[in-house]
Amino acid sequence: VGDELAKKLAVLGVKTIGDLIENYPRRYEDYSNVIPLQELRPGVVTLEATISQVVSRYVRRGLHITEAMASDKTGSVRLVWFNQPYRAGAIKPRQPYFISGEYALKGGRFSIANPSVELVSEFPINTARIIPIYRETKGLKSFQIRKLVREAADIVKDMPEHLPPWLVSEQKLLDYKTAALEMHFPSSAEMLEKAQRRLGFEEVFQLTLAALLNKYELYKDKSIAIPFKERLAKDFVSKLPFKLTDAQRKAIWRIYKDMDGSTQHSHLSAMQGSSQQRTEMYGNSTLKEQTQLLTQQRAKSVSRVAGSASKQADAVRMVRPMNRLLEGDVGSGKTVVAAMAALMAMEQGFQAALMAPTEILARQHANTLYKLLDNVGYGGQVGLLIGGLKPAQKQEARARIKSGDIKLMVGTHALITEQVDMHKLGLIIIDEQHRFGVEQRKALQAKAGHMPHVLHMSATPIPRSIALTLYGELDISILDEMPPGRQEIKTKICSPNSRTQLNIQIDKQLETGRQMFIVCPLILDTDLSRGLSAEEVYARVSKKDFKHRRVALLHGKIKSAEKDKVMQAFLNHEYDILVSTTVIEVGVDVPNATIMLVEGAERFGLAQIHQLRGRVGRGAHQSY
Repeated sequence: VGDELAKKLAVLGVKTIGDLIENYPRRYEDYSNVIPLQELRPGVVTLEATISQVVSRYVRRGLHITEAMASDKTGSVRLVWFNQPYRAGAIKPRQPYFISGEYALKGGRFSIANPSVELVSEFPINTARIIPIYRETKGLKSFQIRKLVREAADIVKDMPEHLPPWLVSEQKLLDYKTAALEMHFPSSAEMLEKAQRRLGFEEVFQLTLAALLNKYELYKDKSIAIPFKERLAKDFVSKLPFKLTDAQRKAIWRIYKDMDGSTQHSHLSAMQGSSQQRTEMYGNSTLKEQTQLLTQQRAKSVSRVAGSASKQADAVRMVRPMNRLLEGDVGSGKTVVAAMAALMAMEQGFQAALMAPTEILARQHANTLYKLLDNVGYGGQVGLLIGGLKPAQKQEARARIKSGDIKLMVGTHALITEQVDMHKLGLIIIDEQHRFGVEQRKALQAKAGHMPHVLHMSATPIPRSIALTLYGELDISILDEMPPGRQEIKTKICSPNSRTQLNIQIDKQLETGRQMFIVCPLILDTDLSRGLSAEEVYARVSKKDFKHRRVALLHGKIKSAEKDKVMQAFLNHEYDILVSTTVIEVGVDVPNATIMLVEGAERFGLAQIHQLRGRVGRGAHQSY
């Protein structure tokens, strides 16, 4: 192709023949049913006819019309093209054409407007078949891409098979060449479905294979074992104001097992649960037998003595590093699980680092973890490092991290800056892991000087089968239970016409001392906001709908320090209503907030609304 066409293709990510072949259509239009003119009915049609009486003219400035008649043995129909003056010279009289387009009544006459036409052939690409529709760019239309793909079809026949022949046979898949051609020029709907299945299987297969290779490479790395201390775990659990769910217990047990490097020990069974549950989870061996076995394993892999003299009984063992995804719905108790993982690292003299995507969430994690760990005497070793701290506070935090005084560091991207030196990093916890890039995660891992244990946390609802494909290099634990006492959040769609009645019901809830989030899709008033921007809603709510209530405004354009101040005030119940954008989507925990009103809900994705809804229902009260 020429330079200009190459530039246009590059916009679509097409730089090679291979890219062109793998630039699959985004949708299809079925023009495969060729009918005689006497069977014409309004709708999308395909005909085989000759074209005559071609007339081309300007009807007014800026509007050019080309008209023609299409005829077969059973009748004729008017064709019309707008602003396509080249059509008149391109049509060959008395030649059979395939004609595809929408037959409709316009201007008092039935006609086909702007039809696709091409000479009848054994392999049409624009009509008389299932037509591929590609993503377009300026100066490059779908029919041009079809032509390029057709010209490259012979090259496809020489492209190698990507999958092992036995796998293609076992899965009853099309071969690659057939599948690629059928994707671009389907011979039938059935063959298109088979092609999509073949290429979809290949994509999932490659993702899975890449994940397994990553896992294999990870297995080559070694991390320092973090031994499990039963008494400390029991002490922590006994001081919780709630009972752990079965899902939390299983997740914690697997995390401890990962960090310890043992495939046999099951000391955590003593923490909670019936004897039957303990047998199912941890086997029938006695605690004494498990301890003896674990001691034998440790003795075989002793490399050097670590820690203070009081801990010299625990020799340093190098084990496969933990790389686990902890997935759980909002409010399922991931933070407690993370706290128990960090506690074991801290007790052994290691540091743990928790990286969160926002400063508000980092502050909240730090506060929550302090309270949880202070019950067992480790609260003073929790520190916070975020960009919003004053320079002196940052300097102090970095110094305490370097000295090892801070054993659990909670922060944002500030944790991966060059100024941060870790003392003895053994465990990394990444919250909302999909919000961080691979390089950011690696930058934090590099600060350990070796491969640390890593726990990823996510509240994004992903079915287990898909999670295993996307995160195949990770072991997965799912918290599929909610803590006891949590009530189901009642969710309703309300018409704007019912706002007055809705406000009355909301005010009754606020009168009982509850609090409310109002989430808006936009920050500023624009021509497209239609009264749904945070600033417009804040003005309406604070001056009209709930003028007798305390209302605050929070969005991304507010400075970090001010955002934290507003959020803290809302947590302290200094405000009844918080009007916000999706800045509250991640992690904010206000147990007293029981109402969330999402303005312009159609502007949010389903997963995003699910995340937002998780901001309420975090206490014992019924939420809406």
